[in-house]
Amino acid sequence: MAVAPTTETAEKAPPSPEHKMRMRIGRSLGRGVWLTGYKVENPTATKEERQAAWHEARKDFTKVGMRALKSLEKNGFEVVPKADS
Repeated sequence: MAVAPTTETAEKAPPSPEHKMRMRIGRSLGRGVWLTGYKVENPTATKEERQAAWHEARKDFTKVGMRALKSLEKNGFEVVPKADS
């Protein structure tokens, strides 16, 4: 009987440069969405407080950003990063 690979034995391929760039774009979109709401709710937050709050929200809002990116691409838009980034 075949055994499904476990996380201990299966090795993941390293992410491609294209995948890394898509994740950066998704994270940037998600951070923009998050930051807008965060600043409204916490107008006096310090830089350190904002960084700590983003660290907690990063995973969820990166998913939001990736969905937004996918929606843009599905509707004919293309997000192209600057050459120097």
